[in-house]
Amino acid sequence: MTPQIYLLLAQLLAVVGLLLSLFQVWRHNRQRPDARLALLPVLSLLFLSLLAAGLSLQPRTEPEVRPIPPAPITAETPPPDTEDPERIASLQRRIEELEAELTEARKPAPPPPEPEPEPAPPVQPVAAAPASAPPESIELTQVVLNALLEGSVRTLEPVSSKRFLETLNQQMVNDPFHFVNLQAAIQRRLSNGYSSTYLGSLASAQGRIHLWKIRTSDPGPDILEHLSVSSGRLNGFHFIGL
Repeated sequence: MTPQIYLLLAQLLAVVGLLLSLFQVWRHNRQRPDARLALLPVLSLLFLSLLAAGLSLQPRTEPEVRPIPPAPITAETPPPDTEDPERIASLQRRIEELEAELTEARKPAPPPPEPEPEPAPPVQPVAAAPASAPPESIELTQVVLNALLEGSVRTLEPVSSKRFLETLNQQMVNDPFHFVNLQAAIQRRLSNGYSSTYLGSLASAQGRIHLWKIRTSDPGPDILEHLSVSSGRLNGFHFIGL
């Protein structure tokens, strides 16, 4: 508690003591008057005043003052020597190098080199077409065209191999409209006239395949006939371009 509060309490006690003393004096004087009792309030007031004065004279405790620690002293970096000519020249060279790199980076990339053309493959000589077709090929292609134009499969039996006849009979059973459709297409393209040109032959596992080009009088495309022949007998046929 602070000295001011002690002093205030002492003054309150003095006032209370004085009031009590006055009350005691008044009560005793009322019952039995006594002149000595008049000194009691004065003595009480004097005692309490001395007590209050003693409390006010107590030494005051000052708050503890903590010293502020000094700030650490750091060594300042000395400013660069701007008057050094070698350092200035080095910085200028570095700036020029950076500017050159930046200019080089801003240049557009060169276009990719054009690919070199691939060398052309060597030209192989084309063999000349035969002057004339084998007699068996001429006879068999004529038999096939006549059978399709006339719509008769029977005319193919004398010139066909046993294997081809079995395949043809099986096809007539499974798909009889195949021959009918082929016959209608041949009649539609060859009815106004045609000419045949022998192109040559290819070797196959079943014999040879003779190629014939059939040019019709109508404006349609040319027809390519594949005629398979084995041991002088018809082994199959196929038309492209109908």
